[in-house]
Amino acid sequence: MFLSNYRLLIETNFPTLRNHFKLYAQPPQLIFMELGGPDEPQFEIPLTIYRVKSSTSQLKIEFVDAARRDTEDGAGRYFINGEWYTVVSWTGTSVRSLIRKYSVFGQMYLRAAVYGQILGELRTVQSAFRSEVSKTN
Repeated sequence: MFLSNYRLLIETNFPTLRNHFKLYAQPPQLIFMELGGPDEPQFEIPLTIYRVKSSTSQLKIEFVDAARRDTEDGAGRYFINGEWYTVVSWTGTSVRSLIRKYSVFGQMYLRAAVYGQILGELRTVQSAFRSEVSKTN
């Protein structure tokens, strides 16, 4: 749902700039979420989100027990669920921080994640927009 909402918002609101949004231009096909054990005394639960490319065209989000990084390969390869994947991007946070980050949307975490992703990419898109405007003037 995250990826389909994100793509729809980008295509509707930024049709000529959509390829400047990194996640739109290079969408991951799999998203793996790795939960760590609760950290005492704050009871923070670590959360790592891996966005990876896959040979399948299916978009999927899956919780995993652990991801192991290939330390000899500088390309960002991770061993997840018995396979090697090239990671497009990853985010390290905690469940509490993720919820707190999107609290402006109340409990609408999907909407908050989509708008948060777009907001994070806007600086690059603004530069592309200014460049295109200066070419026409």
